[in-house]
Amino acid sequence: MKEYLKLKKARRFKYLLKNISGLPDELKKLCKPNSYNMLLYMHLGDDFFRSYVYHDFINAYQKKLHLIIQPNEVCLMDLWGIKDYSIFDIDAYLKKHLETPTADRVIYEYTKQYLITHTLPSIPQISSPFSCDENILMQKWLKKFGTIESAIDHVYAYLGIMKKKKISAKEIKYPRLSVELKKKLDNIAPLDKIILVAPEARSDDLLHPSLWHEITDKFHELGYTIIENIVNKENHIPGSINLHLNTDELLQLCSNCKAVFSIRSGLCDIMAGIGDKLHILYSSERFRELGSKNFYIHFDFTNQSQPHEYVLSKKSSPLIMFDGVNLLKDINPLWLPKQFKPSVSFLEQILSIKNERKHKVIRLLGIKIKFKRGKYQKAAKTSSKIDK
Repeated sequence: MKEYLKLKKARRFKYLLKNISGLPDELKKLCKPNSYNMLLYMHLGDDFFRSYVYHDFINAYQKKLHLIIQPNEVCLMDLWGIKDYSIFDIDAYLKKHLETPTADRVIYEYTKQYLITHTLPSIPQISSPFSCDENILMQKWLKKFGTIESAIDHVYAYLGIMKKKKISAKEIKYPRLSVELKKKLDNIAPLDKIILVAPEARSDDLLHPSLWHEITDKFHELGYTIIENIVNKENHIPGSINLHLNTDELLQLCSNCKAVFSIRSGLCDIMAGIGDKLHILYSSERFRELGSKNFYIHFDFTNQSQPHEYVLSKKSSPLIMFDGVNLLKDINPLWLPKQFKPSVSFLEQILSIKNERKHKVIRLLGIKIKFKRGKYQKAAKTSSKIDK
């Protein structure tokens, strides 16, 4: 996976900045006077969190906020009851003004982020477009409140709003099942016999497609009909039905079908409100990469059932229980990702250095030593296990 390498590669395309120098003027055509105008240009999951802070932003800045969103993000506006927005197809604009630097979708997204953050201001401004990205206000926030980890807290920090909170899963208001979609589904199977499978996600490409084939085979044996959410034809799961749903229809289905099985992605964040109907699969590398940035640091599930999360690797005994059946029983080990082993140098294994408040801490062979103002304090001997 190594997304940081793809990010590094994307930064090489900074020469393309001049090609989109006209973007601010293009966006100003959509801006509203005497209002803040924020561009949402990232993935659906990222912009899910950015649009969530809409009402808190208005309260903090005491001004109207107008959002400039991508065509597929109208559903986000409906989730949070936002009416003040315009639609701008940022990908179509970039395609027109520059050649896509790479066919790799992740590198393209990182390139887009690099270009926009270096073309638009990130600090909120009246009557002009801005992007919600890291800025000096975030640094002030961090100094006062310390390290933050969740996506929602980062967005507040980006916008200079001194607030920490979780999203209540009950706040997410899903669209009602439309008459048209209900008729379409009725011709396929009853809703309580439909399982939605989402095997695509840019954020985790280590789960082999054949893993999904074996899981869905078990679903079929249990008498369920599988509807898949895919874009690339090569990810089609035999025996599954692709209805080519738009995002709004997809959310309608998620909140009404029997269950949803998905690779960890932004779509999972949006579906958090469906509770234990949602089953999320991670490779061990992706789970470690996310660290504490999992569901429970983003969302408050008080009085709400919680989604199921599964970390898969060759090392662990795979177990996904559904309707009393282990979906991964007798699965071919080839379809499971390798156990992730972080690449750490010998020196890093012996010696790790980090900051703890006003101290510099060195852990040497299990003994922690703190330094402050040129003096050192030897702490009690810790576990012989070395921090990695």
